[in-house]
Amino acid sequence: MDLLSFDAEPLYFDHPPSEEVVRLLQQAAEDYGDGKAEADLRRAYQLAPKHLMVLVALFRYYFYQHRFPEALDIIQKAREVVRQKLGLPDDWRALDEAQLFAGHERDMVLVRFYLLCLKAILRTVSCSDSPVVTKSYKQGVGFYQGEVQT
Repeated sequence: MDLLSFDAEPLYFDHPPSEEVVRLLQQAAEDYGDGKAEADLRRAYQLAPKHLMVLVALFRYYFYQHRFPEALDIIQKAREVVRQKLGLPDDWRALDEAQLFAGHERDMVLVRFYLLCLKAILRTVSCSDSPVVTKSYKQGVGFYQGEVQT
């Protein structure tokens, strides 16, 4: 299975949410610098809590604001949405090549998105010095201080 080779498929943002949600996301982008963006993003999330476009926007907002606990919560939600769509195991550590290949047969774009969610989780945990993101959480995802736990 080549994760870099795939046919053109709809991306997560090819199925846009409602017009109101799109408007809120656009408004949040315009208001990013003046503190109004979060309210628009939270409202979009209330209207479409499982839409990947909303989850990605909210994750990026929190991550770039260095609000890592919130970013981690949102990216976990995005991972769960994709996991359910692909029928992958609850625990990513139980994931094997056959399951990835089966997901690839259904939707390669979502498989790549799922793997990017895992990468984002690791990146967020490694960036965080928050006491909320504790050593036990880091060990729980099999990652602590840049090293994979065995």
